[in-house]
Amino acid sequence: MKTKVITLTILGFILASLLFISLSIFTLSVGDLYAHAHPAMSINDFSYLITIAYFVGMPLGKVIGRVFGMHRYPSVSVFLLVAFIAITIPITFLTSNFYLLIFLRVVQGTSTFLMEIFSIEYSKILDFEKRIIPSTISIGGIPSGVALGSFLVQYISLKNLLLLDIAIISVGILFSLLLNNMNNDAPAELSIKKKARHNFKNPLTWFMGLIWMSIAGFNLSLAVILPLYLEHEDPKLIISAMNIFGYSAAIFTFVGGLIAYLIYERIKRQSAVILIPVISYIFTAIGFLVIILYGTLYIQSAILLVNIEAMCIGIIYTVPKELFGEANYANATWEFSFIGSTGHIIVPLILIPLSYSYGFRYVFMIYAVYPVIASLLFLRIRSYTYKG
Repeated sequence: MKTKVITLTILGFILASLLFISLSIFTLSVGDLYAHAHPAMSINDFSYLITIAYFVGMPLGKVIGRVFGMHRYPSVSVFLLVAFIAITIPITFLTSNFYLLIFLRVVQGTSTFLMEIFSIEYSKILDFEKRIIPSTISIGGIPSGVALGSFLVQYISLKNLLLLDIAIISVGILFSLLLNNMNNDAPAELSIKKKARHNFKNPLTWFMGLIWMSIAGFNLSLAVILPLYLEHEDPKLIISAMNIFGYSAAIFTFVGGLIAYLIYERIKRQSAVILIPVISYIFTAIGFLVIILYGTLYIQSAILLVNIEAMCIGIIYTVPKELFGEANYANATWEFSFIGSTGHIIVPLILIPLSYSYGFRYVFMIYAVYPVIASLLFLRIRSYTYKG
């Protein structure tokens, strides 16, 4: 089983990385997409719309996973959705139809369903301490893929996108086959086949959803707002700042999982690992305060502080089984993720116009406050784990 878990972890990381190359590679090549589509709007409005379209796909992926119960038949579900997303990638590069392009970006945004699959599947087969690192590594493929796409955008071509397609489908097949094999080997009581009730009346679902919004809404939208801010203040900093933003998010995701594992090994209490998010969110708030007070003077250091909140990601997707119980954690994972993922749409829709109307200072003030709220919510959740 140990060898299979390691292999599944690696395949999960690679699959997530390959899928999320499309997030940044098409965001950065928006000029080419604009030239193909010839929409009756400015390139700024076009860029805004296709970005929001991708973000719309993220909560949609959670709805698909919850409604169709993808965790009950994960191997088939994962392959079908991964293959469908892969097919859209070269079409996105070729199409001249604006409405088709919007649809394709929505489909690609559903890729975040992998986070819930990783969380639920590792929870089926592994105890708490044994799934912290595998879950974190596989989920860490998402920011890694975004960073990789930023590098590969200079090599974008139909041939290379077809090669990316083949790689995604091939890894998707291997991941699905191994997942099926491990589910067949799992004890019957760990197999989630029956339908469970919804968890929207449980305050923990909303606490976790609002916490996830700190990453899904605020941190991700920063990838759009930060370049807008730097373009206004100091355009020459954009490339270095975004490189730091992308790579540090991936690194801190992995570091958070490793530290959580080490803390649990020493203290043997799930509630202990929740202290990591509480502390990391405080550093994130400080990072935004640095931007508010000093502007671009210490922007690289501020971005590093901001992205410390990525240490929470692995923990957020490791604890659902302990919070919601054996019968409900699968559905609860889709549900709190959906709540958080609505931030993909809500936050950019509010903060981007706000930054243009009132200035970036007020936007960064909001960014500084939300991590404090998330930190307090984690403390509340910790009290629940003590009761449990």
